[in-house]
Amino acid sequence: MNRFVEFINTASEKLAEELISSKAIFYVPGSPEPMRGPAGYLAIIRIMRGGFPDIQWTLEEMVAEGDKVAARFTMRGTHRGTLVFLQRENQLR
Repeated sequence: MNRFVEFINTASEKLAEELISSKAIFYVPGSPEPMRGPAGYLAIIRIMRGGFPDIQWTLEEMVAEGDKVAARFTMRGTHRGTLVFLQRENQLR
């Protein structure tokens, strides 16, 4: 999990290729089609950095059972730009 946290905090393409399955599917608010694979996850990070250029995630808690893992993160950053799925009133679409 430490490598995943490093990946989301650095947007490393190398780590994306190592950690994100090419079969992974990500549904993003405001996007008509899901994003896929490492490139899709990197696109989501770029979207988040568009609104919060200094964004950082901290892993707070993790629970694993069998082949399933749940993780709780804290996201910190300064809202300085446009975040695609936030309207001007800062409400999710």
